[in-house]
Amino acid sequence: MPNGAAVALSFAPEPPSQDKPTSGIELEIGNAVASATTALATAMCDHQRMGALAAQTREAGAARIAKVVELCLRYDGKIDFGAVAKIQGRIILRQCLDADFYRHYSREQGDAALDLYIGGLLEIVQRVVELEQALAN
Repeated sequence: MPNGAAVALSFAPEPPSQDKPTSGIELEIGNAVASATTALATAMCDHQRMGALAAQTREAGAARIAKVVELCLRYDGKIDFGAVAKIQGRIILRQCLDADFYRHYSREQGDAALDLYIGGLLEIVQRVVELEQALAN
């Protein structure tokens, strides 16, 4: 690892039932946001480590962000996409994080970090959505 710390990876325990997505739409959005957020984090690591993005990271990131854009456009005006994306993306990411993550950081610190990454993703998505809508008119 870049900081020299070795951490054994394991999945976090299942979240409490109130933290689980309640509908297929929420689950679909949460999975897409979590996937795109991990791609964004990987891109940031690539850039920090190599000064550029690996081709695989660029391709995966583009596809994953495109999926979130597509969902945002599909549910435009039907749900509060940003709110659902933030909440459900965080739930899915919590499930995937290494259990040691929350031993090193409090729930509040961990959630603040997740919110920062998800917020960055949603800024990118919003810009693309606005461009798509402008081109459609």
